[in-house]
Amino acid sequence: MSSSCHLLLHTGQQMPILGLGTWHHGPRNEIQDAIRFAVRRGYRHIDGAHIYLNEEEVGQVYREIIGKEVDREEMFITSKVLLTRLREFIGNLD
Repeated sequence: MSSSCHLLLHTGQQMPILGLGTWHHGPRNEIQDAIRFAVRRGYRHIDGAHIYLNEEEVGQVYREIIGKEVDREEMFITSKVLLTRLREFIGNLD
């Protein structure tokens, strides 16, 4: 990909701007299949959120593919924090 498809981070790494979102309404195995498909096709940015209530399913796929099909250093896993839980999140950073 060209550099215009990436965001330069303070670490010097380039994170892909386009990522696969894990919000899903269907059967839980479908999001797992979607993640596998995306990573095998070159996606290296996966975005989730606690509120999606699918962290276990997403984590199962990460454990399955990271270190076997793709190195952890290649992956960018992002999430979101609800403003109503921001204080709790910040308190847990220690």
